[in-house]
Amino acid sequence: MLATFDDFLTTLLIETLHFWTPIHKVDASRRAPRAPRKQTTTIHSLLKNHAAGQQELLEKFLEIPVVRAFFAPLRHKPKEQQEFERHSKRYLAIYAPDTGFELGTTERYRHASGRSELCVLARRTFEAGEQITHLTGRMAELTEDDEASFTNTQAKDFSIIYSERLDASCLMLGPCRFVNHDCQPNARFIPSGLLGVGIVATRQILRDEEITVSYAENYFGKNNAECLCSTCELEKRGAF
Repeated sequence: MLATFDDFLTTLLIETLHFWTPIHKVDASRRAPRAPRKQTTTIHSLLKNHAAGQQELLEKFLEIPVVRAFFAPLRHKPKEQQEFERHSKRYLAIYAPDTGFELGTTERYRHASGRSELCVLARRTFEAGEQITHLTGRMAELTEDDEASFTNTQAKDFSIIYSERLDASCLMLGPCRFVNHDCQPNARFIPSGLLGVGIVATRQILRDEEITVSYAENYFGKNNAECLCSTCELEKRGAF
């Protein structure tokens, strides 16, 4: 269910508003509802009103017709309703005045994916040990059947990571999922509660620099032999 929420929110709050290219969806078999132009304009206006407070912003977001229609079946499912509200707040926070990052596009992976991909850029300088404001996410644990389904029906999904804390493969959902890998990253994942995730700088990150983390040593083949990151390109290793 969380993956469906994520696809809906990325379509509405990222793809429709800012990017002409489709964003990779967790469940490529489903097409997330899109907002009519008038409602998209309403969302634009709403996102400029963060001064109203996060809860008030969420309540107004839930009243937009396309969101209200999506949310309606959840009203008698308190757990799912709360999860959708929390996940909505993660994406709405991207547009908060004090957010520490912005989304951009990169052509680095076009050879592999055939399209532009998202990347995460620092909006200001961060020092080592400083958490990137509002760059958060949530892990959704995958069953063996879930994992097999992704493997058999889709190209490799780089939203899937292995969590040592949970000892399981998980989907990384929320804004954190757009942080790309580098073999010499400038940041790392940190836990936030049982399933929540944040990002903290491991060295100084300059304004407009891409924020990167390490997915794993063997994530892109043995010893990351198929890696396309900037470090591998500079050092002529990985896929280079």
